[in-house]
Amino acid sequence: MLQRSTVTDRRYEADDMVCITNPVQIAKYLMRGATMYDLLGVADSTTGSAMLVAMFSRRETRDLYKLWKEHQL
Repeated sequence: MLQRSTVTDRRYEADDMVCITNPVQIAKYLMRGATMYDLLGVADSTTGSAMLVAMFSRRETRDLYKLWKEHQL
């Protein structure tokens, strides 16, 4: 089922997305031209703290993820 972001107004299939919470990783992806499909505020049920979750296409960011894991991004 297609979701629509209230932040970016983009439509996306949630199953095709990867959720990223690391702000440095999010920034590096954006600086390399990756499309952020959504940005969500999520509460951690155990600590009560809040965090941002960025949604990126798993397929579109596959190469960036490899670079990230190899500390080359």
